[in-house]
Amino acid sequence: MNENHKRILKNNFEHIEKEIEEIKLMLRNKKHDFVMYEIKQDVSEERKQEIYSVLKTIMNKISEIKHLLKLETETEYTSRSIRAMLNDIWITLEESMPKGLKGYGSLNDNDKEFLIHQLSTIKENVKKISEW
Repeated sequence: MNENHKRILKNNFEHIEKEIEEIKLMLRNKKHDFVMYEIKQDVSEERKQEIYSVLKTIMNKISEIKHLLKLETETEYTSRSIRAMLNDIWITLEESMPKGLKGYGSLNDNDKEFLIHQLSTIKENVKKISEW
């Protein structure tokens, strides 16, 4: 297998691993502080255990493949991940500004002012976090 194949497999397995961790987090039934949506736990304890077991099997197989193909472990730094997420938040806020909403119809001046004021406050706070 050439290095390009190994690189894409490594990236795909990293993605799968992150998704598995998200699934496990959801199943742990942790309370979240969401404002715009809620997560309703509708998976029985028995089903959770079955899912955990299958996820463990998947991770074991990925680990086996990793070792057989001698794939390297990726180091992910918290600060870099946070900066990437903040960048995504910033872009989403920009798209939520009046200029970004033009394709959905025109806004009156009051709505434009409201959005500019409210979203600018959020952007200032995002910027505070980004500056460290």
